[in-house]
Amino acid sequence: MNITFNKSQKYFFLLFLLPICFSLLTLTSCNKKKSDLESKYHLSFEKTVFSNVLKSRFDAGSDSFRVCHNNIPNFDSLAFYYEKNNFEPIWAKDLTSSESAFTILKYIKEAKYHGLNPEFYKYSLTTGLINDFYYSMQKSKIDYKTLADIEMLLSDAVIGYSSDIQYGMVNPQKLDTGGYTLPVKNRNATSLFEPLKAENIGEYLAKIQPKTNRYISLQNHLKEYYEIEKKGGWEKIPNITKSITKGDTSKLLDKIAKRLLVSKELDEKNANNKFSVYDSSLIKAVMKFQERNGLLPTGIIDNNLVLKMNIPISDRISQITYNLERCRWLDYSDTARYIQNNLAAFEFKLIENKEVKLKMKICCGMKRERDYDKKLVVFRKSHRREDEPKNHETPTMTSVVEYLILNPKWNVPGRIAQDEMLWQIKKDSNYLAKRNYKVYLKDSLMDPSKINWKQYRPEHMPFKFVQDAGDDNSLGKIKFMFNNRFNIYMHDTPNKKAFLYANRAVSHGCMRLEKPLELAEYLIKDNRNYTIDDILIEIGQTPKDKTKLNRYRIRQEQFKNNKSMRTTSTVMLKKKIRLFVNYITCWVDESNVLQFRDDVYEKDKLIKDVFNKRLNFYKYDKVVRRK
Repeated sequence: MNITFNKSQKYFFLLFLLPICFSLLTLTSCNKKKSDLESKYHLSFEKTVFSNVLKSRFDAGSDSFRVCHNNIPNFDSLAFYYEKNNFEPIWAKDLTSSESAFTILKYIKEAKYHGLNPEFYKYSLTTGLINDFYYSMQKSKIDYKTLADIEMLLSDAVIGYSSDIQYGMVNPQKLDTGGYTLPVKNRNATSLFEPLKAENIGEYLAKIQPKTNRYISLQNHLKEYYEIEKKGGWEKIPNITKSITKGDTSKLLDKIAKRLLVSKELDEKNANNKFSVYDSSLIKAVMKFQERNGLLPTGIIDNNLVLKMNIPISDRISQITYNLERCRWLDYSDTARYIQNNLAAFEFKLIENKEVKLKMKICCGMKRERDYDKKLVVFRKSHRREDEPKNHETPTMTSVVEYLILNPKWNVPGRIAQDEMLWQIKKDSNYLAKRNYKVYLKDSLMDPSKINWKQYRPEHMPFKFVQDAGDDNSLGKIKFMFNNRFNIYMHDTPNKKAFLYANRAVSHGCMRLEKPLELAEYLIKDNRNYTIDDILIEIGQTPKDKTKLNRYRIRQEQFKNNKSMRTTSTVMLKKKIRLFVNYITCWVDESNVLQFRDDVYEKDKLIKDVFNKRLNFYKYDKVVRRK
């Protein structure tokens, strides 16, 4: 990583912290040795004087220093640490110190490529104080107070940076009120003061850099996007009045082509082409853009496409930074065998040894009501059912898929029965019978035709509903079970239409699978004497093995003649598999393509608010006293 400093900052490092020559700087003074500089300024560093000043620096009641202690996050901890160590300087301890401060500032400046603003660590303030310190040297004076501020700021910065880079700046378990049970790194695994004790701070900071493939690939694309931003980003495209399809002509095609060249969906060999007709080469590029932005790959240019193209480069950079933050939270391996459901992408992946073995679409929970948090406050005060806001968002979580249920029954959750079924029953007396629902009062089976449904209000309905197994069952033919406190699971569905949508946040919280049989076949491959054909026969589908067709026909006859009801059965997995349900709005796929998705549950906004709050808290004028 390269870094440059202005002349004033450079002389500070030359005199006190960095008497080495930077190859990128051409000033001849960089080759001067410490003794030459001491001789020039006739100054010597007095460690005892500095330690006494540093002790005063950590007196919380002192107001004689330029940097206010109130906005130094680790001030009290640093005061404790330095007192315990007799206020021995770490970064300005003697004139021969050469790399430590420079190394810290180098990593902080490059924090932007981790999606962390260098100002989180007061980069400008620290380098500004270094500048001021140099001017004091020109007056043949060592400004120990400024040096003490610099010492404190460097220690605070390296502690904050080390924590953020290892564990993330945000604690997701505190941030996500909807419940975040994914495994996070243990923030207490390392001492807060570990970077202050490091023998070589450069080696320490290099060691703690994130090294997972998902992180590094996303970080590389962030650097590319910073370069695009430096070159001016992309030009805004005007709204269109009519969709553009293959063979159409439009003056906007050139602008769209230029936009796709910048983000590399359109090959550079087309850079000098003029597009007056919407041809196959441009259609192919449009479809690539649609796919990587979560749109249906129709190849049609419409306003939905233009809206995505007009998202500013700065917003896309921010989106990458929020997802780098998510990567820092995670504590699961790149190489483990696991399932990852990405709620923001509505996508299922089964990964083994870094290879995607199975991929499919999923449907997940509907977005919570607008102003949910405010409405929840009202509900907690009133306790009235009509005030309770709806929240069907699928939670981020982890568990282990342990078994399958074939031909599942559906025990209808109370809220769904009250809000969505009761009015349907009142409207259609055959509603329950047509959909194979049974009605229970406590544990007693009831005859729905003898119930006066009109007398019941949703909040006072005492009945429970169970939908029998069958072709119309809301859970389909297979349910994939894993222990969790949210009472959610993955399942088949008779309603395949939703998989044609781009936004598939349509369920009450569970995850519907596009290809449940393919997952079942993969999961039972380690089960002896049990195959996918056994599952197919049990759920009423034709087996793959033609030698089992007779068994299939006999079973079908039993179902048809009502001699045997469709039986609900359990298949325990010989080899269980870890499941991660995550929420990622930007990632790099297996083809090294940067993918973007809408912030359906507005969880990016939560991270953005924390970032902005922290940046605002550390503004220069809130940290530095006026002279």
